[in-house]
Amino acid sequence: MDYVTWGNVRVSRMLLGSNPFSGFSHQSTERDQAMVHYYSSARIKETMREAERVGITGLVGRTDYHMMRLLLEYYDEGGKLAWFAQTCPEVGSTEACADRAKRYGARACHVHGGVMDFLTAQNKGDEAKRGVEYIRKQGLLAGVAGHSVRVFEWAEQNLDVDYYMCCYYNPHAATKTRRTCTASTSCMRRKTARP
Repeated sequence: MDYVTWGNVRVSRMLLGSNPFSGFSHQSTERDQAMVHYYSSARIKETMREAERVGITGLVGRTDYHMMRLLLEYYDEGGKLAWFAQTCPEVGSTEACADRAKRYGARACHVHGGVMDFLTAQNKGDEAKRGVEYIRKQGLLAGVAGHSVRVFEWAEQNLDVDYYMCCYYNPHAATKTRRTCTASTSCMRRKTARP
């Protein structure tokens, strides 16, 4: 397994995603329900322990109450995956999500991709700047996600972030409304290290 260091976090280049744990297939309601039934709390923690066993050291997970409760139990049981938290606009602002991420042990936090798609399309990027600054003030690595190249082009020119989370699938960006869940397959790209 290859590893990279972002700030003070050494993490595997392959990260465990958690959309299936919360029933986000981005394919159909039936598949979402099948995932919810399959991924019991015990099975999710088993999957996280298996990821650790094969050398994966990071998890991309939402800042919703379901994932935070699971992570609390997982860490109490000795779990070691570094949590890269994703803001969760349906349960709070970027700031509220960053606060929860910090409180529950995240090492990093990124602004939700649907939110970034919307903000860049509507020329409201200053909202993202404030969110990234707030995340960093919490002592977390700060990033942004997106489903459109435009998000990352804008971020390169306007934000000081530690990482990007981008999705590879059918990329229909949220440009008119804020989408809350949009990706079926995700990856993270390391930003150039800041001095």
